[in-house]
Amino acid sequence: MRVNEVLARVSEEEIIMIRTETFCIQCTKNQLVHDDDFINMKLKDKIVTHLGVNHFNGLNGILIKCI
Repeated sequence: MRVNEVLARVSEEEIIMIRTETFCIQCTKNQLVHDDDFINMKLKDKIVTHLGVNHFNGLNGILIKCI
């Protein structure tokens, strides 16, 4: 499964953290899809290796690890 397939299944206001070996980003889905780093690094095309729930700032969100 690729990152864009996961993002297609979550709401616009869902908090998402995406981690690669060298990069990490945390924001809402709406902010993420408009982020320059997300676009330039083509993170939406990365393969998901781990999908889980993450707890940060007192909130729950989706953790996506990818390669």
